Amino acid sequence: MTETERQNFLADTGAATRKARLIREAGRVTLTVQREEPPCQYVIVEGSIVDAVTPTPRQVREKIAIRYLGPEAGRSFTDAMNGADSVLFTIRPGRWITQDFSE
Repeated sequence: MTETERQNFLADTGAATRKARLIREAGRVTLTVQREEPPCQYVIVEGSIVDAVTPTPRQVREKIAIRYLGPEAGRSFTDAMNGADSVLFTIRPGRWITQDFSE
């Protein structure tokens, strides 16, 4: 994996959703992740789409699910989504905005 590939990140979503259509049309995304409990923190990333794969490969979907849900729940989620129409976007970050109110 090249240095550039390590800097990209992945987003998996339903292929037939309005969100997927708008991402494809724009070729760009803005994502926000936040922690609302004190101390509040957030990160916003703006980036361009460098690849889109339909359907999302099962092993990639499972890896993402396990990261957020843990091994057992992640595998169950992946099994339940088997056959679902999905798209995997590869996003190259262009701009990061962060705030940490704990300081």
